Amino acid sequence: MAMFRQHISLGAVIAMIGTVAVFFYGLLADPIHLGVLFALCAFGSILPDFDLDTGIPFYLIFGAMTLSFGGAVLYYTLGAAPVNNYVLIAIPIAALVGFWYIVGGIVKHCTHHRGIWHSFPMLVIVALATYLASLHLGQTKETAVLYGAAMGAGYLSHLWLDELWSNIDGDGNPFTHKQSLGTAMKFFSDSRKVNA
Repeated sequence: MAMFRQHISLGAVIAMIGTVAVFFYGLLADPIHLGVLFALCAFGSILPDFDLDTGIPFYLIFGAMTLSFGGAVLYYTLGAAPVNNYVLIAIPIAALVGFWYIVGGIVKHCTHHRGIWHSFPMLVIVALATYLASLHLGQTKETAVLYGAAMGAGYLSHLWLDELWSNIDGDGNPFTHKQSLGTAMKFFSDSRKVNA
């Protein structure tokens, strides 16, 4: 299995090539859109390891989700005009702690590494979710397609790299059968409930 460093490096290389190609062909010219495109591809390259409970990707991804949730709660609390400043501070902190421990505990309990997150259906779901979120946030269809494709390309690079590394042992000898062979790129999980 490739490590975090290899995944993010390959994701960054693919993101750079894709961003330059998109700019070169005139599909996007705005530097902010190009930066988002790069970030989505790099983010997609670590997303399949979200189910690795003790890994760097889990802490980065779930930490970002927790901060986003806390920010949304703070935004709502500010709009509701709290009675005093203690409420303004306590509610977002409680939301952060609750999200991290309750939702995080549920995610850790319900997922296992190399489960459904390491599959082509999840790649399609993540790319489509990125596309739909982009449309919802007011992007044009063309930009949303590019964002979804960037996320999908980063995700695919992760699956491909994990499958490549399952054929190589720790000494770098190729074609050594390992238990992880075939588990990185799959179409279905072992669980029928998860597949449904």
